Amino acid sequence: MTRFGNDPALLDGNIASFMHFFASQKGFSITAQDSANSLAEVIETLSWNYADIPIITNNIRTKDAVITDRSKIIVLIDEYDAPIINNIMNQDQLDIAKQTLHGFYNALKSCDSMIERVFIAGITKFSQVSAFSVMNNLNDITFQPRYATVCGFTIKEIEQSYS
Repeated sequence: MTRFGNDPALLDGNIASFMHFFASQKGFSITAQDSANSLAEVIETLSWNYADIPIITNNIRTKDAVITDRSKIIVLIDEYDAPIINNIMNQDQLDIAKQTLHGFYNALKSCDSMIERVFIAGITKFSQVSAFSVMNNLNDITFQPRYATVCGFTIKEIEQSYS
């Protein structure tokens, strides 16, 4: 989310532009012009037509992903709360960011049947920000030891790196 800039007035358009770019990189196009509908259209298109195309980043290896249904996709959102954090001191800007994000995350939830997993990382708990109230079906794995190597530091890593 940090790539979409600090100006909430541009947030919706920047996310939508990224969704259009992403779609074009995967060989299809979308018509929606706002962030929420662009996200939904990308997810629907991937789910219906492109489920067998692996999408790999340098941080994710296919052997680490356990996919039970190839017609469903995995969504990764890093720094989901950046638009909120970046505007926390300006109530007008904050309200715009919250409104955009509320629609975006509502669209994500509406696509639940097409999604295998959603991995969302950030520094704020969902319960602390009303814009994320629509995301009430998530499991918080922040402090679960079995996920420490995925989204945090193990005790051993802390002791080795930060003695």
